[in-house]
Amino acid sequence: MTALSAVIGRGLHSARPAAGTAGELYYETDTGQLFRDSGSTWQLVDLSGLITAKGDLLVGTGSGTVAKLAVGSDTQVLTADSTQAGGIKWAAAGGGGGITKTDLGTTSVGGSTEAASGACQIYCKQVTPGSDGLIAAVRASIVSDGSHTSIIGAAIYDDNAGVPRNVIANSGYFNSTANSLNLNSTARFFEVPIAYWATSGTPIWLAILLSGATSTTLSIAYATSGSDYKFSPSASYFPDASIVAPSSTSRNYSIACRLLH
Repeated sequence: MTALSAVIGRGLHSARPAAGTAGELYYETDTGQLFRDSGSTWQLVDLSGLITAKGDLLVGTGSGTVAKLAVGSDTQVLTADSTQAGGIKWAAAGGGGGITKTDLGTTSVGGSTEAASGACQIYCKQVTPGSDGLIAAVRASIVSDGSHTSIIGAAIYDDNAGVPRNVIANSGYFNSTANSLNLNSTARFFEVPIAYWATSGTPIWLAILLSGATSTTLSIAYATSGSDYKFSPSASYFPDASIVAPSSTSRNYSIACRLLH
């Protein structure tokens, strides 16, 4: 280990001042050499003895002292650690910058199904995100009879005193020709892309639009003992901008989304 004071001077070799103050350092920018004032002469500071292997680093261990830190293992990164002599260490990379996926809503498939009534029906489920993040799709467990044209869309509504009110995100819709959406009378999750930035602690309503040629074309899976809402929009293919009188239910529809945060 070599004791050093703070570097106080730097410049060209020709501009180096006369020696006379012991302990002062001068770095020559044109030669790349570091000199220490002995009080009477400038002495070349040779730190090469501290470097004994490929990847060695020199780190400060205190005021005016340095020490060698050997290279870490492959994929390790330098990490600040106040318990180390040099204040840093090699460690495994952390998970910062990764994406966490959290499911919101009902991800299980309910044991019963409800046929969409009339030309179009929208089913709504309230969720409250636990963190800010992106909702990239809304999904629901649905059943198609496979015999008629079917339309499936999605939306997100804001919350007004515990009920859905104004649309704040809206998807396009999936339009199947006759017989192309055949789920063999089995409830399967169908995902509709959407984009909405959710705010932590702010309740929102996930909505799935089901429309078909008959009232038996599409059905949604549900479980009992729920408090979800449903309503019939004024247009057959798109959710209304505002919901005036949604109907409360005692059902837990199989509607969910994935929050990326």
